[in-house]
Amino acid sequence: QNAAGAQVRLPDGRHFDRVAVAAVDRRRDLALLKIEADGLKPLPLGESDLLPVGSRVYALGAPRGLEGSLSEGLVSAVRRGAEVGLEFAGTDIIQFTAPISPGSSGGPLLNGYGQVVGLVCGYKRGGQNLNLAIPSKYLASLAAGWRGGLRPLKTVAATAAGESGAAAQVLARAR
Repeated sequence: QNAAGAQVRLPDGRHFDRVAVAAVDRRRDLALLKIEADGLKPLPLGESDLLPVGSRVYALGAPRGLEGSLSEGLVSAVRRGAEVGLEFAGTDIIQFTAPISPGSSGGPLLNGYGQVVGLVCGYKRGGQNLNLAIPSKYLASLAAGWRGGLRPLKTVAATAAGESGAAAQVLARAR
């Protein structure tokens, strides 16, 4: 919310210091970032509303700084956010079992077709593999609602999308 800037680093090693905020969903703590980059191949968005309990999913991220980590699990439930915590009230949440750690947040949750069905947002402390993701339907809505306006950010020592490049990938789709 109060970020002065950002830096996007892609898996191919390219860095982008010129980052702009294209759209924001404050309720779900999501931001659509725009960078000027060529040759990006976006990850396709899947239908999170069609994700049945028991589906195999894959979390891609940088747990504890280990970039490009992939873990496998199952969809445990799709819950109303208030069941999970007050901060998620008014939002659906995907509960899944793929192991994650700090650094995984912001990375994509993928289905077996390589489609983004969610964005990893955290886990419940005190439980084992009670991991949470924001459904892709909210990402699609955010991208669809972008009207071309931008707010530039200055450079800071941070990376977008948990080192996974997911924000840049979603942006490439929105272009």
